[in-house]
Amino acid sequence: MKKRLVCFTGICLFISGCASTPSTTVSSVPALTLFYSHARYGALTPCGCEIAPQGGVVREWNLIEQWKKTTHAKKLYLVGGTTLVPRLIAPAENSTLRKKAAYTVEALNALGANVFSPSLEDVGLGAEALRALEKKSKFEWVSCHLRGSDGKLLFKPYVQYEWEGYPFSIFITGVSAHADAAAALRELLDELPKKARFVIVISSLNASERISLKKAVPEINLILGGAEERYEAREQLGASTFFLEPIAEGRGLVRLDLQFRTKKLTLFNPEVAYLYHREMEEKKSRIAMLEEKLGTRLPQKKRNEVSRQKNELLGEIRELSSVNFDNLNDGIIYDYRFEILNKTYDTPSNPMSPLVERYQQEFAIR
Repeated sequence: MKKRLVCFTGICLFISGCASTPSTTVSSVPALTLFYSHARYGALTPCGCEIAPQGGVVREWNLIEQWKKTTHAKKLYLVGGTTLVPRLIAPAENSTLRKKAAYTVEALNALGANVFSPSLEDVGLGAEALRALEKKSKFEWVSCHLRGSDGKLLFKPYVQYEWEGYPFSIFITGVSAHADAAAALRELLDELPKKARFVIVISSLNASERISLKKAVPEINLILGGAEERYEAREQLGASTFFLEPIAEGRGLVRLDLQFRTKKLTLFNPEVAYLYHREMEEKKSRIAMLEEKLGTRLPQKKRNEVSRQKNELLGEIRELSSVNFDNLNDGIIYDYRFEILNKTYDTPSNPMSPLVERYQQEFAIR
C-alpha cells in the first residue's frame, strides 16, 4: 500500500491507496507528467539493505515503462543533484568516481532522462570531468549559477519546452545551496520573455533555503528536490508553488501529473480539496454540538472550557476558509505518487541489465 501524508491545521491524515498505476485516460486538456529522482549518489544497483533491498536502475526502467503506458500527456524525466557522486568524496577516489559517474550518465541516457541539474557535490568531480560527461549525455544539464574557475556558467542556465495547445512555456532551471543562487535565478527570470510561463526549479536546498528562495523569486511554480530524505510531498492546496522531496539513493521515483486547465497559476489537488471540505464539515458539526451544550446549564468552569473549544474550532475554520478550493476548473490540477523500487519491479528483464552487469564486474560489486 502507498501512503501519503497530508496535514490540516495540525491534524495529519494518511491517505492509503493501492500501489498499482492509474488507468490510462485520454483528455483534451493539455497535460504534463514529470518523473523525478535526486540524490542517487551514483547508485545503480539496489541498496545493500539486509531486508527488502530497494532501488536499482533495472527496476527503475520497468516502473517508468509502466507509467508511460498510463498517460497520454507530454512526459519529462527530471534529475536532481548529487546523482553522480557518493555522499562523501575522497580526492584519492576521483579516478574511480569519474568512471562510475560515466555509468550513471549511460544509465540516465537509457532511462530517457531529459534534464539534469548538478549539485555542488557533483561539481566535486571537477569541471573538466563534468564537461566530458555532459558531452556523452542525451539529456540537458542546467544550473543558473554554478560557475567554473573562469567565472563562466558551467552549464545552460535553463531549458524551455513549448508544445502546441499548451497555455504555458515550461522553463526548467536548477539551483544548489549557494549564496548567489536566489540572485542568479532572479536575474535569469527577469531576462526571460514575460510570456505565460510555468517555472520549474530543480534544487538541492533544505527546507529553509527553499522558503527563502520562494520569497526572493515568487514566480517559481514548482520546486523539486531538497537536501532532506523524505517519502512525502508537501501539499499546498491553492498555492502557487508545490514542493516535492523524494527519497534518496535511487530507492524510489516520484511521478507528478499536471493538467493545465487555464492560464491561472494556481495548483489544485481534487483529493486534497475533498479532504478540506470534509474537515470543514466535521468542524462545523462539532461546533453545533458545542453550541447545544452552551444552551444548557453548565458549571462556569465547564462553560469556559466548551467556549474555548468552540473558539479554537472557529479559528481553524477561518484558516480553512482562506484557501480557495471551490473552483477546481480554474487552475492547474495536480496529482503525485511516490513509488518504492522493490522486487515487484525486478521483471521483466530489460536493456538496463547488461549495463548493470558491466558495472558490477568492473567495480567488483556483488
